[in-house]
Amino acid sequence: MPARQLLCLGLVFGGSLLGGCAGGTGELKGSVTYQNKVLRQGTVSVISQTGSAHAGMIQDDGTYTVVGIPTGPAKVTVSSPDPRSLKVALRKKDEKPEAPDLSKWTAIPDKYAAADQSGLAVEIKSGVVNYAIELK
Repeated sequence: MPARQLLCLGLVFGGSLLGGCAGGTGELKGSVTYQNKVLRQGTVSVISQTGSAHAGMIQDDGTYTVVGIPTGPAKVTVSSPDPRSLKVALRKKDEKPEAPDLSKWTAIPDKYAAADQSGLAVEIKSGVVNYAIELK
């Protein structure tokens, strides 16, 4: 085998070994319930052991997906703010905002939105980690 091919093969193989040592990232997915009822609005956030934060929206069916989370232990938070308190709305200059749809919203205790109070934790591994979040 020519020296150039050996060098390229060594770089590719060596690079894949180094990439495997980095720990990688994972994806967290599952569903969210509060008092055994599907939570249909809100955000699931994951704070990795490095302090990086990653978030995913809760869908109408209660499912969520958070991607790109560094592997290792992580804390999880869930927030479901009152839609009436949200100030951001896309509209024309003199147009009044639409009334928020409260039919999908469920109030949850504020403690679930704080990483140090939520009591939610998970081990992120490479690939997909399924995590059903059951809030009481």
